[in-house]
Amino acid sequence: MAVVLKTKDASLNQIKIAKCMITSNGSQILSTSTKNGKLSFKLDYDKKYKIQVSSNGFETYNMLIDANIIDEMKKYEYEYILSILMVPSRDGYKAVYKNCKGITQVGYNKSKDEFNLTCEPGNYSYKPAKTNSDKPKEQQIASNKQENNSEQQVVKEPITKTSEPLTDDDQKKIEPSASAKQSIFKKDLDKMLNEIETRNSTAKQKRIELDQIKQESFEIDLISRKNMAKKRRSLIEEIADSKKTSKKSLLLQN
Repeated sequence: MAVVLKTKDASLNQIKIAKCMITSNGSQILSTSTKNGKLSFKLDYDKKYKIQVSSNGFETYNMLIDANIIDEMKKYEYEYILSILMVPSRDGYKAVYKNCKGITQVGYNKSKDEFNLTCEPGNYSYKPAKTNSDKPKEQQIASNKQENNSEQQVVKEPITKTSEPLTDDDQKKIEPSASAKQSIFKKDLDKMLNEIETRNSTAKQKRIELDQIKQESFEIDLISRKNMAKKRRSLIEEIADSKKTSKKSLLLQN
C-alpha cells in the first residue's frame, strides 16, 4: 500500500518542512521527512499504523491507518493520497477537536474497493493547556517540596507568546472565517479528487490484467488455427496421393 500525504496550512499553502514518524504495535517502523511538501511511504497489509506528522509552529497531526484488506485483493498495490491540514500551535493553548479525539482514521472500504476516511476530527477550538496549578492539591504540595529541597537555583525563562490570548467568548466558540470556509471546501474537493485518483489507479491495474488475458487467449487461438491449417494440408495431400494412386491403377488395368 502506497501512501502520499500533502502537508498544508489552513490557507492551503504548502508546508515544505515536516517530519513523519510511523509506529505499529508500539514499535517504530519508519521515520521520514517531506520532499516538496509531500510525505511518501509504503505500508504492509494486515497491520495497523499510527502516523504522527510534526512541523515547527504547528500542532502534531495524528493519523491511524488500518491496512487490513480481503485476501483476494492483496495482490494489488493500492495508493492512498490525502492533503492534511496542519493546525497552528499557540503558546499556553491546545487545539481540541470535535470528533475522533483529534485523530484522522483511514480504512479499507470493501464495497468501493478502495481506502477511505473512516473518521475525521472536524472543527477545532483552542483551550488553555493544563498547568501545575490545575493539579490536585496533594500533587502541588509534593511538587513544591521537591522544588524547595533542590540545591540548584531555578531561573524562570520569560514567557513569550506568538499571538494574543483568546477571550472567553473565543474559547467557547470559534466561528470559521470566509477563508476557513473556503479551505474546508477545497479540502472536500481534494478528498474527492484523491478518491477519483485511487479508483483510476485500481481500474488501470485491472485493465492491464484483462489485456494480458486477452493476449493469452489470442495466442492460444492462433496456435489452434495453425494446428487446424496443418491438419487440412495433411488431408489435402492424402486426397491428392489417393487420386494419383487411383489413376495409376486404371492405367495399369487398361
